[in-house]
Amino acid sequence: MKYMCTPSEVIQVDYHVMIAGPGGIGKTKAIMDLLGKPYENQKPTIGSVAFYYSVDNKKILLIDTSGQHLYEDLLIDASKNSNGVVLFGKESDLGYDYFKKLIIKENPSIKVYDYNGDLKESITNLITKIDTNC
Repeated sequence: MKYMCTPSEVIQVDYHVMIAGPGGIGKTKAIMDLLGKPYENQKPTIGSVAFYYSVDNKKILLIDTSGQHLYEDLLIDASKNSNGVVLFGKESDLGYDYFKKLIIKENPSIKVYDYNGDLKESITNLITKIDTNC
């Protein structure tokens, strides 16, 4: 178990899951859709933003990371503290390979799952991969 602190409470989470990939690819929109929150005229994510999510009685901290190379140090820090990453994009997308290599270089044991168009399913499959150590 990992713990996250907020100003008023300590929140216990089972997993830290980073959402990463090139900028402008739809990471934040997918998270907002998953959480049932409105997504209108969203500006690019600067740095990272955390969201809490539960699936199958598992508490998950989702870390929405910026797709801009400018925030590479924040991406590195997020990857060091994450159990896994849902990676947006395809190998042919500009920046996909860069993000994947950077994340794995900084945390060789991190589990990576390629986003499949359904964030809930991608997270569930990633957690299975973490739990089974595959």
